[in-house]
This record gives sequence, C-alpha cells and structure tokens, in this order.
Amino acid sequence: MRQRHASPRPGTLVLLLAALVVPLAACWEEPVDEALEVCIAAGGEVVATARATITRDTRDREALGRRLAETRRAYEQGIDPWSRRFAALTPVRERFTWEREEGDLVRAVRTVVLTDENDLPRLFRELDAAASLAVRDGRGELDVTPGPAGARAGAELRRRLARELEAWSAEVAAYEAALSALYRYLDGHPGETRASLAAMLREALPDEVVRETGDPSDEAIALVEVVRTARRRVLRILDVDEGEAATLNELAREVYDPFPARITVGLPARPEESEGFVAEPDGTLAIPRMDFLAALGRLHDRWVRPDPLQDYVRALRDPMRRGLDLAVIAAAARGVEPVPDGAAVHDALAEALVPPARYLARWAAPAPPEDEIVPPCWSSPNDAQRP
Repeated sequence: MRQRHASPRPGTLVLLLAALVVPLAACWEEPVDEALEVCIAAGGEVVATARATITRDTRDREALGRRLAETRRAYEQGIDPWSRRFAALTPVRERFTWEREEGDLVRAVRTVVLTDENDLPRLFRELDAAASLAVRDGRGELDVTPGPAGARAGAELRRRLARELEAWSAEVAAYEAALSALYRYLDGHPGETRASLAAMLREALPDEVVRETGDPSDEAIALVEVVRTARRRVLRILDVDEGEAATLNELAREVYDPFPARITVGLPARPEESEGFVAEPDGTLAIPRMDFLAALGRLHDRWVRPDPLQDYVRALRDPMRRGLDLAVIAAAARGVEPVPDGAAVHDALAEALVPPARYLARWAAPAPPEDEIVPPCWSSPNDAQRP
C-alpha cells in the first residue's frame, strides 16, 4: 500500500482518515492461493504444475493462523491435497520445490512430466471432473466436464453463502450508484476529473501521480468519499474477519466453483475452437473462477463505465507495485446506465456464478521433434517478438 505524506488541506482530511479504515495489510492477497497449470505438447505429452502460495498473516488472527499453520504442515509432510492427487499419476519426471520466509513455508511447487495418455484424465478425476485428451496426426482436443459445484460445501455453508450473496448484492448496487453519481458530476465538471479519480484510486496509483493531480473541490471530495466507503463494503469479501479462517470470497468457491484451484491450460498452438475457457493475455486458456469477485468481474462495465474496481484490486495485489494508469482511466469514455437495485444485481451475479457445463479446446500443431522431452507451451505473438 502507498501512503501520502503531504500535509492535507482541511477539505481532504475526511478522505485521508477514511483510508485508515483499510488495514495496511489489506492488499487482499489470498491466504492460500492454489493453482494448477497444464502444459500440453504437440505430441500429447503433458507438464502439470501445482503451485501453492501461503501468506504470512501480519495481524495475528487466531483462526486464520491455525489454518495457515496446518496448511504449511501438510505441504512439509507431503500430505497436502496435491501430493495425494499427483500420487495417482505415473510421471516420467517429478520435481518439488518450496520457499521459506523467516522460517515459514510460503510457496510450494510440484511439477510432473506425463507421457501416459491416461494420466491427465486421472488428474482431473482427482479434481472430481472428467477429462479426455486426444492428439492424433497433428491435431489435438482437450475436453473437460466439471463435477457438480458445491460438492465440497455442507448445507449450512450453502445457506450462509446464499444470505451473504443477497447482502453483498445490495452493497454492489450501492457502489454502482455512488460511482454513477460521481461520474454524472464529472460530466458537468470535466476539469475535476483527474483529481477526483486520483482521490478515488490513490492507494493503487504511483505516489508522484497522486501528488501531481492536486485536490478536487469539496463537492467532488464528498462524492468520492461515498464511492470509497461503498467500495470498502464491496471488497470486504477479500479480507479475513476476526474469528474466521478464510475470506468470504474463498468460501464462495466452496459453494459455486467445481474446481479447488485456478486452472490454466497451455497449448502447443493457438486454439482453432474453444468453449468454456477464457483466453488469457499470455496465450493460455483459463477455467474461470466461480467466486463473488470473479462474478462481478464478468459483469464489468455493465452498469457504469469505466468501473475500475477489478483493476484497483489487481494493482494492490501486484507485488511489483506498478499501479494503475490514471491517464488511461481519466480519458476513458464514461457511460452510466440505470443502476439496478440489489435484487437485480443479485440475479445478475447468481447467473455469473453458474459454471460452464464443458471446457473444450481444439488445435492443430506441427509434429514435435523426436527427441522432445519437456513440452513447450504456446506463447502469444507479443512474447515471441520480445528480444
């Protein structure tokens, strides 16, 4: 998080005090972030990599601390879920590495090279899904059918998440309404756009950009503060409350996501056909996550444009702290549709939380060299052009 050290004028004091409500540790890292990367070669060989990142809690929350300690212990003793899942496979190569910070395990990476055509279906079977991989005569097809969402959640958790979704939908509607009011004001006062947006997004902007924009008027400050307050309520799903061991967003995955981790697939060529997957900027295909924040992201700009909430979160999670580009956001065309009430937002979010019934990718790739062992993944043309 960035902090400004310039002395505020009286009109900005309320904004700066409001920023203190958000803990400095609340850059919303996932307490336990697990991902599976599947890299498929032109010949059908597969490299599967399971990554787990375990945060270090700086706020000493008891329930979360127990969870993190138990997770670290499981990885250290080889009894974590990925050890069990990979034990069902027959890899020709396997590597396991971990990383510690001040004695605490913070990262564990397990990679296997698979040449048995039955191994990828076995891996997805361990994820309660069905999968088939067929590579013949330079053509390939990956077909994945997920298991039922909510299989890992009990009835009480499902009831709780239904209540939470209803309450959160009302908070999303309030945030959209606040952003709409600010944009309508800026349409009438375009000269205040840059300073107002900088005040709204300041934690996610480079310090020098915030300093250079100056302060907006008191009227704009009041509108910005309403947006910031509403945004904090929306983003409460990314923090771990006292007495809880997980974020509300993580609990949502237990109910709505059929997969226990982020899953990306790298192909040996650009897919000719894709269904269910989402194309990532690096050329990989991703199985979209089913949680509250991801569902809201799928409704991006539906009611108010531009809505920088998703980019704001990504910037605060970025370990490089590169920050948002204020010029791009300020120059974007603004649009305000009628903001729906909480019930309508709920319906839209509930629809966005329904996973695809199938994930399918088909591609054509040249035959691999006979001595190929570790399969390469296709990268985007932009990557290929870099020196």
